[in-house]
Amino acid sequence: MASQDQELTLNLDLKIYIKKIRLSKCHVEVKIKDLDFFLETAFDTQPVGTELAPKLNILDFKLGMDRSHSEIKITGGIIPRLVGLFVDLFHRSIFKKVISEIESAVTGTLQTDINQFFQEHGTQYQFNEVTFDFAQLQTPKVTDENIQFFMNGTFFLNSGNGIKLNSSAVNWN
Repeated sequence: MASQDQELTLNLDLKIYIKKIRLSKCHVEVKIKDLDFFLETAFDTQPVGTELAPKLNILDFKLGMDRSHSEIKITGGIIPRLVGLFVDLFHRSIFKKVISEIESAVTGTLQTDINQFFQEHGTQYQFNEVTFDFAQLQTPKVTDENIQFFMNGTFFLNSGNGIKLNSSAVNWN
């Protein structure tokens, strides 16, 4: 998956404290233009008890941007203005570090968190009185045109009551 020439704007309201004393508050606006990304993934299964859950493998992730057309603006008081001077001086290094941290988070933390979620929560998702069983029956297949998951796909009521099907509606008992 890839995308080019995207724009991203982040607006943050920050309060600056030393211990419990608020020194200042400020607004930070980060505008990133010409944002490009490339994400290569593979889908697999992982054992969870006696069943198989989905597993995400992030093979590669690259993030690029045109730093000359991107900016960080800090407004609101003397301290933010002083910080803003340092931001201007280290503009290139700040964006390089942000890109590096995002790439690391996507390829490491995000992948780990998603797979760990499936390990901890198993192969069933419960909402209200209904549970959905998405246990994988085999490894997903990926082609240039689609992703195909083979899952149990069963819905059942948590109360143990059955589902009565009418021709025009589903009635829960």
